Amino acid sequence: MTIRSITGRLASQVVLTWRSRFGKWAIGLVMAWGALAPLPVGAQGLIPLDWPCDVVALGTDLELDRAPVVTGLALQPGGSHVAVVGDDHFVRLCDRQTGNLLFKLEGHRDWIRKAEFTPDGRWLITAGNDRRVIKWNPATGTLVSVLRESSFAVSALAIEPSGRIAALGGFSGTIQLIDLNDGRVVREIPSPCPDIRALDFSADGLLLAAGGRDGQVRIWNAQDGELIAELAAHSRRIRDLDFLAGDRAVVTCGEDLMIHVSDLDDSNRSFRIDSRPAKVLTLERLDGDLLASAGSDNRIRIWDLKERREIGELTGHEGSVAALAFDGTRLYSAGYDTHLRIWRVNANFASTDATRPRISRQPGSILD
Repeated sequence: MTIRSITGRLASQVVLTWRSRFGKWAIGLVMAWGALAPLPVGAQGLIPLDWPCDVVALGTDLELDRAPVVTGLALQPGGSHVAVVGDDHFVRLCDRQTGNLLFKLEGHRDWIRKAEFTPDGRWLITAGNDRRVIKWNPATGTLVSVLRESSFAVSALAIEPSGRIAALGGFSGTIQLIDLNDGRVVREIPSPCPDIRALDFSADGLLLAAGGRDGQVRIWNAQDGELIAELAAHSRRIRDLDFLAGDRAVVTCGEDLMIHVSDLDDSNRSFRIDSRPAKVLTLERLDGDLLASAGSDNRIRIWDLKERREIGELTGHEGSVAALAFDGTRLYSAGYDTHLRIWRVNANFASTDATRPRISRQPGSILD
């Protein structure tokens, strides 16, 4: 593992249309791409990333199938499992501490793109190119049900905080909200983008954010499907997104080599971070104001969002890193090199909430 600090380039831009949740009026705020000069970034306050790493090979000589390209990781809340999914059609449930394989589950017929546990950790939901949405029991390693055969290949999956509803996105002009008990569609939300790659519910479950090929972030009222915000965040496909700061900001990454933070209340506090030379394929919130990103340069980069700069990196992967997960003490990474890495995080980063670490809100920060 190597550590490198760099000077990043920053600029701000956003095209924001906001509709009141309670009315039909709209306000448009426009700032052109690159309208603000890059902000200077200093080399002060670097944090040494002395993180030991365990490397888990996901294929063995005893297996007839090849090791998978990994595109999804999920951690079991309150449990001991990490789910690993990818292009070999299997769901692997591994021990979170050791990486040892516990179950290898069959049921999908094609590339599995995403996996998510319900908030209570009781069920695992997976979906992918075969259009199947499958519900698993992680305690027994058994298939509970094929919830539905979707009308489109699924590339994005999110479960709302109550654990009753999942959102599905992919190669379709709609986002489907399905009931996780019986798989029925409870709502279809029209999407101007026919290629959705990322979905996230707000912490209260009232908002649903989506991003995809057109680089726009759209936010809907999850209760009635009303479009309430459109953010021009990226010039190319968005690959991942997450709500921040009490659901008043959204962080996104994409194939334009950028990380973008959009403030939903004040566009002047929105900004982007240059992550060249890599396409950014995945994001994961760490503790405090810290964010991990990874992508096509095989590296994991750690960013301080309050200071808007990179503070270090983790190396060791030999292919694009497409999935990250964080449990408060360990950072999990996987991707195209068919290995799972478990990084034991320095105590300076340790979170007190191992199920969903929070970004702290500090005065003058985008995270307020």
